[in-house]
Amino acid sequence: MKNIILFGHKNSGKTYIGQKIASILNYAFIDTDLLLEKLYLEEYKEQLTYKKIYQTKGESFFRELEKKAVFSLKANSKSIISLGGGTAADIHLHPFLQDLGTLIYLKVGPDTFLKRNYSENSDENTPFFVRSKESLKKIFDERNTKFTLLPSKVICVDIPDERKIIKEVIDAIK
Repeated sequence: MKNIILFGHKNSGKTYIGQKIASILNYAFIDTDLLLEKLYLEEYKEQLTYKKIYQTKGESFFRELEKKAVFSLKANSKSIISLGGGTAADIHLHPFLQDLGTLIYLKVGPDTFLKRNYSENSDENTPFFVRSKESLKKIFDERNTKFTLLPSKVICVDIPDERKIIKEVIDAIK
């Protein structure tokens, strides 16, 4: 059986929805952010969260490790795979992802994205690049453009109706 790959912006529900669907379908669940942490620990003998890896090692290091994590899934089947928020923005990964399984884009609109990712109280502990509404809007637009290049089934997740989203994902993969 093919894998089901969930991608979309940060805080679009990829992990949460993915875990629910994996349980329903009796599939394995894989979160590439956690897989990236495991690879980092194995290679560098240091335990860091994916956020800390990004913050301390920089984006290019993070993206290379992220690619390694994704490529390590080549032999997987019958898994729900939750990609990190920026993974599918790498257009060089698109052919590999298409071969890996059925792609589902959990799509949020720009207003929902801002509500879920912006806080006036952001500080140095805020994950990644979330510093201003302007930077978030720019990231949303850049990634959204690249996400739409990836042939996938699109499911709108602006309204957090868990049952409806799960049903739409399961219907999309049938």
